[in-house]
Amino acid sequence: MRIQGRTAQAMGALFATTAMLTIAAASPALSQVATSDQAASEAPPVSNAGQQGAATIGDSTVEEIVVTGTLLRGVAPVGTNVVTVNAEKIARTGAVSTVDVLAKIPQISNSFNRVPVSSTGDAGTTIYKPNIRNLAASGANTTLVLMDGHRLPGAGVLSSVPDPDVIPPGIIERVEIVPDGGSSLYGSDAIGGVINFITRKNFDGVELSSRYGVADDYHQFDINGTAGRSWGGGSAYVSYVYNETGAVLGRDRDYVRQITPSTSCAPGTILVGSNTYALPGLVPGTANRCDTSDNAGIFPAQKRHSAFVGLNQQLADKVTLDVRGFYTRRETTTYLDQFRSSKTITAANPFFIPATPGNTSQTINFSYGPVVGPNVAAHTKLDEWGLTPEATFKLGGDWRLKVLGNYGHTTTRNIQPGLNAVAEAAALAGVTTATALNPYDLTKTSPSVLNGIINYDAYGRAKQDLYNARAIVDGGLFELPGGTVRVAAGAEFSHEKYSRVAGSRTAGVLDQTTAQIGEHKRDTKSLFGEVAVPIFGSENGFTGMRSLTLAASGRYDDYSDFGSTFNPKVGLTWKPVTAVSIRGNYGESFNAPSMPDKVPQVQLQNLGFSPFVRPQDTVSPFGVPTLYRPTVLIAGVDPNLRPQTAKTYSIGMDIQPASIPGLTLSGTYYNIKLKDQITIAFSSNTAVLFSPAYARFLTFNPTQAQLAAIPNSLPISGAASIAALYSNPALTPYLLYDARVQNVGGVDQDGIDFQASYVKPTSFGSINGNIAGTYILNREITPVAGQAPLDDLAANTSRLSLSASVGATVGAFTANATLYHTAGYKVQNVPSQSRVDAFNVVDLYFAYDVRGEGVYKDLSLTLNLNNVFDEDPPFLNSGTGYTSGSTYGRLVQVGVRKLF
Repeated sequence: MRIQGRTAQAMGALFATTAMLTIAAASPALSQVATSDQAASEAPPVSNAGQQGAATIGDSTVEEIVVTGTLLRGVAPVGTNVVTVNAEKIARTGAVSTVDVLAKIPQISNSFNRVPVSSTGDAGTTIYKPNIRNLAASGANTTLVLMDGHRLPGAGVLSSVPDPDVIPPGIIERVEIVPDGGSSLYGSDAIGGVINFITRKNFDGVELSSRYGVADDYHQFDINGTAGRSWGGGSAYVSYVYNETGAVLGRDRDYVRQITPSTSCAPGTILVGSNTYALPGLVPGTANRCDTSDNAGIFPAQKRHSAFVGLNQQLADKVTLDVRGFYTRRETTTYLDQFRSSKTITAANPFFIPATPGNTSQTINFSYGPVVGPNVAAHTKLDEWGLTPEATFKLGGDWRLKVLGNYGHTTTRNIQPGLNAVAEAAALAGVTTATALNPYDLTKTSPSVLNGIINYDAYGRAKQDLYNARAIVDGGLFELPGGTVRVAAGAEFSHEKYSRVAGSRTAGVLDQTTAQIGEHKRDTKSLFGEVAVPIFGSENGFTGMRSLTLAASGRYDDYSDFGSTFNPKVGLTWKPVTAVSIRGNYGESFNAPSMPDKVPQVQLQNLGFSPFVRPQDTVSPFGVPTLYRPTVLIAGVDPNLRPQTAKTYSIGMDIQPASIPGLTLSGTYYNIKLKDQITIAFSSNTAVLFSPAYARFLTFNPTQAQLAAIPNSLPISGAASIAALYSNPALTPYLLYDARVQNVGGVDQDGIDFQASYVKPTSFGSINGNIAGTYILNREITPVAGQAPLDDLAANTSRLSLSASVGATVGAFTANATLYHTAGYKVQNVPSQSRVDAFNVVDLYFAYDVRGEGVYKDLSLTLNLNNVFDEDPPFLNSGTGYTSGSTYGRLVQVGVRKLF
């Protein structure tokens, strides 16, 4: 596989550092290692889990714990980097939801240094989707989300995404992220990596905690109660969380602005040819302009109830049972801008106002604000519950058989207000005051006419079920001089069911002629296994070869709806000296089309304007700004959608020099080659979007016959009909854009993950520091297989994301400061701007353990000051005026926690 110049340089630096530290670590002064108790007590909040908390293969005692990235108990994943965020780190962030936790991890590119939102007001995208490496900004799930190693059922209406927010942050023991391909163990979706939320196993007593946070025009509140009991043979607990967050509108944050103001305002603007006339004065060349971002929500309002139960019990000497169950209801309200429209009106309408003498036809840009208010609200409701029982049987020696079950169900409902385009067109064509729409003054329109237009919404409801059963056996196979050869093997069966009803409603009644109704079922049968072979270990190791472990895993999956696939992975971990580990792996992964994608229905959607215009087409042949001409999308899913596949490898090292106890250094080079990417073919860089590579997706100045020839069973959305789009020759569609989810070319990306952490006990407590991040070396996009790749890092993409923290504990007092950094970058095709600045956010955390008696016993207080310097995201002279992140602003959060 070709290694590019910058990649070779980075790898050279990586191994040069390894060599120097290996020489230093080989000296007698560095040959000591901390005890396991020390390692546990001094573990940093973010760590490499592959190097901590797991026994080596040669150890005689095998712990029960299984780390993400391996099926083998007590064995660090061979050749793989595992990033861990523990409960202490989660508490420091002040996260009120699980997706807030993910927003602090640099490798999860689509949420880092921003406020992740679970709904965009789009009936099809109702769930936040975490995305390691940002490999699938639209389309498939390239990141696998697990809870205690179990899959979560998908949620959403036109998309299916496991929702991390069903897991309350307060019951998370740690989060493990494996930023490597994982299909050899876990099957579909693990192309970019795996996120595994590990929940509490035991709890004895009662814990109550609550937090309240405020920022400008914003509040958040959560309360959590957990009660449990442990006994000789097991334990049980139940936890409940209520959380609410307020909405933030564009006008509440000065960094949000519409760079190109709209002319669909109240009062409106008339367009005749290339001339504009602002109402009411109708002075030529004038226009009423407004910022449509002011009344639209940038963050939704949300309420969430979550309940979680855990039970583990030893049923017999060799049998244990572990059960987890959860239920979540989340209600999200997303505020959308008031309805705006741009339509043609003729003198046949009794309300017609000629802009000039003799004018009989015109385009009017107007707003429904005077009759609907400044904004409208979209509502999403998610109900999800699941049960995951596990039974473990001791078979003799250190062999174990684990039988796992998993059932999960979700129901997602979404209602998004909109305009009835058919009713609007009919009203504009009305010839009496009782039947016509008055776009110049909507308050003068008949209420029945208005109700027919605005009492309308897009409705979606989807139900998804997941049934899963697994059996895994693992243990020691035989002894080698380097240690015990360990093996695991298993079988799995999954049944998934998805059904949806989506379409438009008038007065709450679904229009059956436009409804998308369908269901899909899928059965998956799988066989998988893993083996780890210690070539060198404590018994036969020597300086330069303290240990060497090889591992291989593979998985065969047979899908009832698209066939079978086999995905292997191999890895090695080499310790030249005790303090240094060098690791590497190669694997193949895949992502199956999601369940909604197997119910493809194509629909044309009229945007009503054209946000992307070629420089030579700024003005149409009729003298009309092309911005006012429609872009028509081919929306939906390609019926021939097939899985996307990837080949991944990584090489890295971990260093824990004994001469500096508490110091851990880690660096990993990764490479991903993604093929047949499932996505929407799109680039925000118009120079790229209008390049020959995207030509197959774009048809400029399409004819009516071309639109009519597109096979679809649903009426066009956002227009009365295809013919209506061609009623005014000056305002015919400018662009037909194939925006279906489909297989395109691929992505070739490589980069470096890095981390350094230090924890030092002191006479007054401890001090700690940590820096972790990821740097993209190269990212090339191939929109169509066989074409030359495009450099996706030439502009409009940040290469570097990192977090850095320092802190200390002094007696009962703890303080921590963290910087979150997204690097700046060049931009192209942005007026009067060539570069976007970096985005730097500083959070402060303070905690005090009261350490009193009575009511003060086991009482702690916390204070979070997030974005303490009230930094705004960087300015971008396009769209809504900002990029590279988002923020509530300066957020002050106080919390209290009490144990009983």
